[in-house]
Amino acid sequence: MSLFHATPFSARELARDDIGLLQAFFDANPVYFQCVGGSPAGDNEAAELFDELPPDGWPYTRQWLLGFFDDSGELAGMVELVADLLAPGVWHVGLFIVATARHGHGDAQLIWQGLAAWMQRQGAQWIRLGVVENNPRGLRFWRRQGFMPLRERQGVEIAGRLHRVHVLVRPVDGGLIEDYLALVPRDAPEPAGGAGAPPAGDLPAVSLRPAEAVDAQALADLRVQAMQPSLERVGRFDPERARQRLLASFDPQYTRWIVANGQQVGLLVLRPQADAWLLDHLYLRPACQGQGIGAAVMRLVLAEVDAAGAALRVVALRGSDANRFYRRHGFGLVHEDAHDLYYLRPAAAAKPADLRRLEPAAD
Repeated sequence: MSLFHATPFSARELARDDIGLLQAFFDANPVYFQCVGGSPAGDNEAAELFDELPPDGWPYTRQWLLGFFDDSGELAGMVELVADLLAPGVWHVGLFIVATARHGHGDAQLIWQGLAAWMQRQGAQWIRLGVVENNPRGLRFWRRQGFMPLRERQGVEIAGRLHRVHVLVRPVDGGLIEDYLALVPRDAPEPAGGAGAPPAGDLPAVSLRPAEAVDAQALADLRVQAMQPSLERVGRFDPERARQRLLASFDPQYTRWIVANGQQVGLLVLRPQADAWLLDHLYLRPACQGQGIGAAVMRLVLAEVDAAGAALRVVALRGSDANRFYRRHGFGLVHEDAHDLYYLRPAAAAKPADLRRLEPAAD
């Protein structure tokens, strides 16, 4: 019986009667197992999956093993889930495999979109997972789905080998990272220099919060603070003009606060347009620059734009440090005038997920 559809696939819960089917799927698609263990799936891999439990003392409400089937009834992918792991509303993705023959066709994206929507209907507020370090393709896929890295765990044993695992999380409906960490403090990033600490650019817990109409003046003031150093260097600093540049086109629908470690530190305006989306404003308070926050925000922006299959345009002041920032993130110069440089990042080709085992039940 189908639980939901991830067109053109249908999802149903797998039972012990499906162990043979699941084992045959693992045998036919060994890439993940070779990646983490150096060999194909074990003879009892599927059967053991039905018996796996979260670590002792970790609360949860239910485990799911789901299969995704095409119109002919062929198993195209599978996922292992744990509902309400560690806290209500936190769903964990333990294993996500898409058949190798389906790579390069966007099937993983379709399956994930249908699965994420279903988890939300079941009450998921946060989705967490882990990716082994030697699976960069998998990490890129999950980042494009809007997942944010929180920390790394070293020495995690999977299939008899020790791995470094990246722990990522994604809010289902606009939650703040600090709210998640209040629910699951074990996922908080370690202090800089600590064992297993993520790279400095990943340390701030960065999220985006929708702006409201009443925020207009505060956002305009923030833009003035952020722009002042660059504009003064070129002799063009006019506080009122800088303020009106934002207010003249202010629309809360496209405007978000940048929040880092619970503090409002910047603003973002991202406008979907027919030919290409426009990154109209991206500013951080001067005291918050150079800490990796801008890079974290850009990863969120690019994940959203890539999910829409859109190109992205941005304009930077001539002589501003922002020019190097945008070039590092894949923007190419397409036009310039006396004062500004115009950049375009082409639409990214959708790439399917690699076979991967995400953070194991025990670490």
